[in-house]
Amino acid sequence: MTNSIIKAGNYTVLQVIEGYQRYLSPIKGFKCAAGHVYGDTTCSAAIKAIVKTQGIVQGLPAIQNQLKRCQTAARQLAANPGQPQAGVFCCVLPIPL
Repeated sequence: MTNSIIKAGNYTVLQVIEGYQRYLSPIKGFKCAAGHVYGDTTCSAAIKAIVKTQGIVQGLPAIQNQLKRCQTAARQLAANPGQPQAGVFCCVLPIPL
């Protein structure tokens, strides 16, 4: 891939994430499982940071790790019904990573 295609891809991914964070996330009605369980950044914020620092191609392993982390958090919540979890959801739970 040429450098300009990679830069365009990175830019596009960042724009999609920023649009999601700005317009969809506030109205969707659920929270990121990873952010809820681990008390840190949400998947969209983590992936945005990865793309900014590493790019989408080089950052792909880190992105996959973040999504796996979210799946693990969602499973942890499902296995522990006593833990507060109202409105928490993993967006990639059914997708094998």
